[in-house]
Amino acid sequence: MTSPDVSSASDGNAQLVTYSPVNNPMLDQEISLTLEKTLSGAIRHVALDQGDTGSAETLIEPLRTFRQSGRFCREYQVTFPTKIFANGTDSFYGRACRTGDGQWETVYRLIPGADLPEIDDPMAPKQKL
Repeated sequence: MTSPDVSSASDGNAQLVTYSPVNNPMLDQEISLTLEKTLSGAIRHVALDQGDTGSAETLIEPLRTFRQSGRFCREYQVTFPTKIFANGTDSFYGRACRTGDGQWETVYRLIPGADLPEIDDPMAPKQKL
């Protein structure tokens, strides 16, 4: 058995940002790299800070790959080393699809147990999944 894939998203040129599933460019970069290079069901161990090792690593697991509207899409789960959400959850799920220029574009991110925002306008567009 080989050792898990471990990488560091921070280097001399990268700026550290706080863990946030919605606004973390370093995490987004690692998710894109994982979706590009990791088979479904395999877990990629990612150190978002050079000091992260072992239990401090973030885990990214592609769950499935499929085609939707002519594009390749992947669903994935991200698990943080500690519970970071107010509801006590340490992970979230997401879906990304490949764009025409080969980039991964996030379709959605779902935090289990999180309250959904109220939609006042019943005619507001719905996200088709």
